[in-house]
Amino acid sequence: SGYGKSVLAQQWSETTEGETIWFKGFATNQSSELLSALTEAVGSAIPELNKVFEEFDFEKTVTAHILDDLIRSIQQTNTRFNLVIDNAEIIRNNHQGFARHLVKNMPPNVRLLLLTETPPRISFIQESGAERFTFIGPNDLNFTLEELDQYAKQLKVSQPLSDLQTILDLTQ
Repeated sequence: SGYGKSVLAQQWSETTEGETIWFKGFATNQSSELLSALTEAVGSAIPELNKVFEEFDFEKTVTAHILDDLIRSIQQTNTRFNLVIDNAEIIRNNHQGFARHLVKNMPPNVRLLLLTETPPRISFIQESGAERFTFIGPNDLNFTLEELDQYAKQLKVSQPLSDLQTILDLTQ
């Protein structure tokens, strides 16, 4: 929490082709409620996909078959988009099978970015293919003293390195 995941994802989305949809994971006992909210977020950003989503009854229990049909339908549209799921660990913790299936079978026309507080289990990474993942943790996003000094100069803030080091120590 608080080490720049969302800022990095925002910067990534600004430099990536296609519409970027942001979805915030939430706790619910009903995978159908989660899938309905997810497709609503996608449909509001890309209205032409609403026609695809109308074919599905999200009141039913979400099964692997329903997810497969939905994924196949999205793939057939060839609509390219980016999906950023924030708080993905909440979905993973409450609906592990749903989350696994969605990540493992995401169509190639959808780029998926999962923002989580904790990394996924190694078994999940191995099962889904380690080459599909890039992990960025708090240490990867920490500024070095040189980077902080350069940033201060860009902002035209004059601070001695000792003060910058103090700031750096407080934020690590």
